[in-house]
Amino acid sequence: MADYVKYGTCGTCLNYSYEGEYKKGYCSYYRTYYYHDETCNNWEENKNMTGGSGGGSGCFVTTACCKYRGLADDCTELTKVRKLRDEHMKNTWFGSRLVELYYEKAPEIVDELDKRDDKSEIYEAVWKRITEITGLIDSGAFDEAAGKYVVMMLWIEALVMPEGEE
Repeated sequence: MADYVKYGTCGTCLNYSYEGEYKKGYCSYYRTYYYHDETCNNWEENKNMTGGSGGGSGCFVTTACCKYRGLADDCTELTKVRKLRDEHMKNTWFGSRLVELYYEKAPEIVDELDKRDDKSEIYEAVWKRITEITGLIDSGAFDEAAGKYVVMMLWIEALVMPEGEE
């Protein structure tokens, strides 16, 4: 999903198939179409959309890392990475496609990472990269920050995903 969807709306419901910011998606509960920002009384959390242990913002890996470090969901690092995603990456065709791919793969990557005995070492390595990325964001080097984030994700995926599932 390339667009920000508010938690608790149709767009984050387990029964909803997201089709895009300006398109109606299909609700399998009501068997009809709704916009992603609508709500109902039968909303059910979609763990894949909210990242399971990651949180509800779409920044699955960064959220999981910050949570591991005991930081709040609105900490400086998460806020900066979300800004990179929302104000920079989503404004280009290529960037929005990378975000879609991230939403597709990141929840499973975080789940696999959390199963590992060496997750502490991996989260510390991820944290180091996140601090480098937020430094680039602070200096206005958004393209370089986005590139480093993509490289970080590819590294994590290669490291934690079972052979043949990458």
